[in-house]
Amino acid sequence: MLGWSYLDPVVSKLLSIAMILILDFFCILKIFYRKRTKAQRVRDLILVILSAASIVEIIISFSLTSYPFCWLTAYSRVLFLIVFVRSIRLTWVRFMHVLIDSSQMIIFIGFYVLFFALLGRRLFNGSVEGVQYFPDFVAACFNMLVLLTTANSPDIMLPAYQNHRIYALFFISYLLFGVFLLMHLLMALFYYNYQQRY
Repeated sequence: MLGWSYLDPVVSKLLSIAMILILDFFCILKIFYRKRTKAQRVRDLILVILSAASIVEIIISFSLTSYPFCWLTAYSRVLFLIVFVRSIRLTWVRFMHVLIDSSQMIIFIGFYVLFFALLGRRLFNGSVEGVQYFPDFVAACFNMLVLLTTANSPDIMLPAYQNHRIYALFFISYLLFGVFLLMHLLMALFYYNYQQRY
């Protein structure tokens, strides 16, 4: 059975440079053969800046062995798609408008997560739950945000539940109010704002 064979990192970086140069070449051809609007000129400028930064990063990664992966080049591919594919760009613009219209609810949910993270830090200070899931405020906020998505739903509660069964009420009340009220309200607000705009 044949296994996967990966490209050599040098070949991969050279292919990245070639693809960036091909993209730049076709964009330069568009500049010469089409009349450009101001928005298109801004997109061309973004392309030039991202391309130059990506090529510089790839060249730097050739000389530094401690820099094996080109992060900027990888993430700039997503920006290339957003800038140059009209349907994706319009979807992102719509999404940003809906986020701005729903910002009060997003801020409220953020404060809800912060409040329960602070409450959990105080409640589980010095216990197994506190050490594992609430060691500092940032980790507590992250774990409570993940709990709001129910991705770590029973796992985060188990050490506290094993210690005292009453601690389960903290997590159950957080989930009941957060998931079944706030998240549904946020989705309804997103849908309403999207319908109002588009």
